[in-house]
Amino acid sequence: MNNYSRATRMNYIRKKRRKRIRRMLLLVILISLTLSVKCQEGHYKKSHDLDASATTNPSTDLNDKNPETNQESIEYLFKDEDQKPKEEKPVEPAQPETKLNTNSDSDENDNNSESHEKIDETVTDDYDYTKQVPLGEPVEESYFDDAVFIGDSRTEGFMLYSPPSSKALSYTYKGLMVDTVFTSEVIKKDGKKIPVMEALKNTDFGKVYIMLGINETGWISNDIFIEKYEKIIDSIRESHPDAIIYIQSILPVSHRVSSTHSYIKNSKINQYNSRILEMARDNGVYYVNVAEAMTNENGCLPKEAAVDGIHLKKSYCQKWLDYLKTHTIK
Repeated sequence: MNNYSRATRMNYIRKKRRKRIRRMLLLVILISLTLSVKCQEGHYKKSHDLDASATTNPSTDLNDKNPETNQESIEYLFKDEDQKPKEEKPVEPAQPETKLNTNSDSDENDNNSESHEKIDETVTDDYDYTKQVPLGEPVEESYFDDAVFIGDSRTEGFMLYSPPSSKALSYTYKGLMVDTVFTSEVIKKDGKKIPVMEALKNTDFGKVYIMLGINETGWISNDIFIEKYEKIIDSIRESHPDAIIYIQSILPVSHRVSSTHSYIKNSKINQYNSRILEMARDNGVYYVNVAEAMTNENGCLPKEAAVDGIHLKKSYCQKWLDYLKTHTIK
């Protein structure tokens, strides 16, 4: 087990507890507000004799729900569209960023709060998850022998042109996204095709590198993207609790692509990368900012880096590998 794994695990448990507490408090607040509004509405109706022909519109009643206007769906857009995932109705997570005193609150599902408090007093984690993995001495190829790389066609090209190690595994596919890793049967294993996350559960590894997001930049909700990305982290933690999880930033695209493509924009990629860094902080995983090695002075992928402005040439795949070698957790 690496030096950070135990402390990282405990940070992860504490952060999950805080999220559950936030959800419970939010639910209580919403119920209270709803009851208050209904009480005020009833009082208003009783204290005012309104004419039947008044301009009250029944559709404005708080209890009148129009199913057509309340429906939302994710607009799935692909650069590498090979198959479209099943449509679903996203649930917008509403979690206020309020600071809670976790020393006084208790999780009703936690029956060992005293033991947790004791661990909190003894375990320390010196790594600052609010920052990207810093520059260090390059590692040997053997560092990646127990690594699995997950990603779309960009990672697919990387593993083809500049594989980090002959033993490193490639769980990649054209158009792969943070939701289809659970559903699309694209990995051949034992004579059949299964989803990436199912294959991962049955694989021995010590490190996992993930780069996903460019195909999701057309999604309506950034929150849905992060929510589904966190499910990947949760699944890995459940099956491989001691594995080192590296989340890579999304690489930029060329100026031509960013200025002409319908949804792939460097501004959107930058937004996603900011959210990914926050996600890494909240979940205690390592953020590797590969994008900084691929960005020119204008914030774009250099023209010479890719023929199509998106998928890297071999020379830039080597730059990618060089960056990973010098940005690791020992």
